[in-house]
Amino acid sequence: MKNFKLVFLLIVSLSAFSVQAQEKEKSKPEKQYVVYERSRQITRLDIRRNAKATANVVEIETQSVTGGSATLLQGDVPTVEITSMEVVAGSYGRKNEVSRTGRAVKLQLLDVVYPLRLRLTIADRPLLELELKQPGTWIIGAGVTL
Repeated sequence: MKNFKLVFLLIVSLSAFSVQAQEKEKSKPEKQYVVYERSRQITRLDIRRNAKATANVVEIETQSVTGGSATLLQGDVPTVEITSMEVVAGSYGRKNEVSRTGRAVKLQLLDVVYPLRLRLTIADRPLLELELKQPGTWIIGAGVTL
């Protein structure tokens, strides 16, 4: 009888440990964004979510990293204009151009509905496709070599 109680106690304790292990596997946090396609011309990609901000806004900044002293002297710094932005999933209400310099362009998408999946074409080349899953303010920075 004593052995039966020990075996029963052992079986119950092992089943409790296996249930805890399954719960830990299921509780892995899902990634907040996914990059589906990234061209070789994008040398730097920084995607951040501002957890403190409450607005549903996406800021996209593309910057030319092509350069050097010879390029600067000739004045042939290529502009990294976003020529097309295709929304695959989700939507946004309005697009504002925040700033434009010789090397960079910064856009803002306002009133975004998540999940948002975008396909960006920069200087007539398809370069980036990504999906933002969590609502909030996102900042996307891309360094592009053209």
